Amino acid sequence: MKAIDNGKEIEMKKIKLAICAVFSFILLMSININVFAGEWKFDGPKEWQWWYRNDDGSYPHDTWSHINGKWYHFDSNGYLDVGYRKFDGKYYILEQHGDKIGQMRENEKHRSYSVAADGAVHIYNITFSEDDDVAKSKFEETGEKVFDVLRDFKLYSGSLDQDDFTYTTAIDSYDYLRFPNHTQQKPEDIQFFERNYTNYPAAYIVDVINKNPDTDIYDEIILRDLINDSFHTSGDYGSVVCEDEWGESNVGNFNYMDMGNNKVKIFFCYY
Repeated sequence: MKAIDNGKEIEMKKIKLAICAVFSFILLMSININVFAGEWKFDGPKEWQWWYRNDDGSYPHDTWSHINGKWYHFDSNGYLDVGYRKFDGKYYILEQHGDKIGQMRENEKHRSYSVAADGAVHIYNITFSEDDDVAKSKFEETGEKVFDVLRDFKLYSGSLDQDDFTYTTAIDSYDYLRFPNHTQQKPEDIQFFERNYTNYPAAYIVDVINKNPDTDIYDEIILRDLINDSFHTSGDYGSVVCEDEWGESNVGNFNYMDMGNNKVKIFFCYY
């Protein structure tokens, strides 16, 4: 009986040692996860001046990084890229504000565009009727009538039954012509072009819009550009591609500047 008891003691000790080994492994793994997780650092003062410090002291730059299940793109200095950006021939939307700042949008459908699983933005194509009746124009991907969508965004007024219809595209809008000693231009707009464009336009229109929490800001920007590019002609100016650091718009020729205070400026370029 004593020998059997000793055998049971030995067996219990083995079980206890095995359990201790498992808990030690789990603890070690949790420590390693914390060590290799890295951490976010904020330099400021700009909202996007976040960077990610790896456990070895290095940081991602000029690249995509997958962090905590989300994709981010970092610029050459290691700071977050934000906004509507172009990388390797594709456009992406990287959140600009709040706790999601820098996160790549994915798997979304909107009124004028969609975002694929890989984050690539696709702006919907417009199909026109054979008789060129603008009232019948539709978004190819959704089948929605273009002017039904524009109406929902309060981007046009007038009657589509008329040969000549009118529409509004701005809450606050102003035009600029590039002439010597032209004093109408605002310093912040000049700085914007100097910073973002290699080809300064001869003229440009600026729309100032208020952000609406019930609508997507990129829907608003894309729809305004669509009107400007597809439904508006000018006798004095033709549309011109303004190359900037983000590449060309695949709708028309716009860029935008977030002004804070829930306002956005949209720039449309002309010859």
